[in-house]
Amino acid sequence: MPQEKSYPRVSIENLRWRLDPVTLSFETTQDLQPLKEIIGQKRGVEAFRFGIDMDKPGYNVFVTGTAGSGRMATVKRLLEEMSKKDNTPEDLCYVNCFKDPESPVLIRLPGGSGSSFKRDVKTLVDRLKKEIPQLFESQEYLNMKKEITDTYEQQAGNFFKSLEKRVKEEGFAIVDIQMGQFKRPEVMPVVDDKPVPIDQLEALVEKGRFPKEEYEALKEKQVALRQQIDQIFLELRDLQKEVHENIEKMDRAVFMKTATDLVQPLFEKYSTKKVQKYFQERYIYRFST
Repeated sequence: MPQEKSYPRVSIENLRWRLDPVTLSFETTQDLQPLKEIIGQKRGVEAFRFGIDMDKPGYNVFVTGTAGSGRMATVKRLLEEMSKKDNTPEDLCYVNCFKDPESPVLIRLPGGSGSSFKRDVKTLVDRLKKEIPQLFESQEYLNMKKEITDTYEQQAGNFFKSLEKRVKEEGFAIVDIQMGQFKRPEVMPVVDDKPVPIDQLEALVEKGRFPKEEYEALKEKQVALRQQIDQIFLELRDLQKEVHENIEKMDRAVFMKTATDLVQPLFEKYSTKKVQKYFQERYIYRFST
């Protein structure tokens, strides 16, 4: 049997290294000057500097490392150091492309102005959220909308007055019939001063209690009146569609006026064509179509 090797025992005090404060050349860390160099990342720093110096499109720098290793602080420090020596690089801002949401648009701004652009966009959105609802609740807007709807109601009323007069002259009445959750207008002949469904008159004819010739004449008139009513309702539907279109046009015009006024200062502040196109697509054209 092979003999087990014996190892010297290590005392608990020697299990880890301890620093004796007496060996330090200062009393507190306030006596020290902050280090300018980055310790322990020589190769990484050299690679980063090399990558940043690649002044050609298509090159990117990817920084990796364990959590808490100071990657972000190191990169930020190196970029600040390099930006002081060279021209400050542009800010790259990606914004949404509304025609193709999966292909964001890159906007290049002078260095340091990207955060200002972000704040301006947020301020614009906040103002739109606040002022647009107030705009559509204003008395001026409600008056314009009422003017359009009043015109429709007046024309619709004239249609119905003309229809009721024509129906009454023919000896009929218009009665609303419940069809499930909806009501449908029906033309009924007036017999003994009361509207009577045409099928009830037919039953009376079969029993010999109503003249057949009079029933046939009423039935023929009812068919003609129904056709006229259907035509009038088609005209009313077209009129209602026209009213809705006019209200939508008014809404777009009212919105565009307010949105343009709010965006105008940003047009003057940011002269870049891509920025202006972004504002137009997002806050003007997007709501005007």
